[in-house]
Amino acid sequence: MKKLSLCIITFLLVFMLFGLETKTENIQLKQEAIELKLIVDTKVIIIDDLESYRVYYELDGGSNAVFNPRYFTANDLNVELLGAIKENYWFAGWYTEASFSNQITEITTLGDITIYAKFEPIA
Repeated sequence: MKKLSLCIITFLLVFMLFGLETKTENIQLKQEAIELKLIVDTKVIIIDDLESYRVYYELDGGSNAVFNPRYFTANDLNVELLGAIKENYWFAGWYTEASFSNQITEITTLGDITIYAKFEPIA
């Protein structure tokens, strides 16, 4: 959709620059295309302005879930964290301290964060 919109906008701008406009219907179409371009540009600017934060995972020899985020923005808050895996251990949760005193299931605050995977041996 974006490529098609950009092609239409480019086509119309070329017509405007070279004076190839022949019908008043084209004027309305050009105005709509320019408005569409402004909307697309505005969305890109808003996304680019969001600050990105890093998530550091301490896995104690385990492996992280593929879909756990490495980075997040304000729009991503409250994203649920998936479990990690470690051979011969079961995953006992994510914690914000190495002492495993504050368990979390999702990221709820802005800023870089380090989270610790707790594993318990399988009996």
